[in-house]
Amino acid sequence: EPQGFSFFTAVKIIQLTIEEGVVIGSRAIVLAKCHYIGKNARIGAGAVVTKDIPDYAVAVGVPAKVVKMLSQE
Repeated sequence: EPQGFSFFTAVKIIQLTIEEGVVIGSRAIVLAKCHYIGKNARIGAGAVVTKDIPDYAVAVGVPAKVVKMLSQE
């Protein structure tokens, strides 16, 4: 075993549901506290998602906040 390196000491498995039609911008980060990103939601580039995002929502920022709700048509 190589000295000085320990790659994994623990692994936590989380459940994240990403519904259909979701768009996640580049370099966005979804943290383990988030378990759901709703249908046709939009996550802005560079956003840090810390909580669930509802259907048809546009979320941006650090931490990500819903700034707009899209039409369901």
